[in-house]
Amino acid sequence: MKTQSFEDWFANHLGEEKSNVSLLLQNKTPLHFLIACSLFESICFDRYMRVLDVQPFAKKLVEEYFDTASIEKHGTHFHSRYKADKTLFKQLMHKTDTKEMERILNSSYVELAKFDIIFFTTFVVLRFRNNIFHGNKYARNWMKYKDQIIHCTEIMQLFISHADSIRKSKNADATA
Repeated sequence: MKTQSFEDWFANHLGEEKSNVSLLLQNKTPLHFLIACSLFESICFDRYMRVLDVQPFAKKLVEEYFDTASIEKHGTHFHSRYKADKTLFKQLMHKTDTKEMERILNSSYVELAKFDIIFFTTFVVLRFRNNIFHGNKYARNWMKYKDQIIHCTEIMQLFISHADSIRKSKNADATA
């Protein structure tokens, strides 16, 4: 049996036209997201991220003094996006309890506690991850969400870098 090219195989797997998959693979934005997501889940969530894990993750980062100013531009982007558009908010939540997120969106971003900012941005990343990996966001549509994917990727980079710095600090303490 002859192995298909990756593009042919991936297009077939996704049920997409090869031309859509080729365009997707030529653009680094989705590739960066997929790589960052794999690292994010493995480093920050012990291999797999679930909705139930978002609150403990946010609590942990608050306890580790994560600098929420580093994710401010991303948090304010998503806060404005979902506060202003109820349809987008409904798509984001997709069968998830909305009380906590509504409370966050009904507040001014500058009034949010560190926990809320971390919780909110992590939840958004999770929902984009779920939509890309498990949802109805076909490869041909991914680039419609390029700005949001870039924000999510940068959020994950900051969280991963934070986890790396904590791990290095613990290793340094252990060897001291």
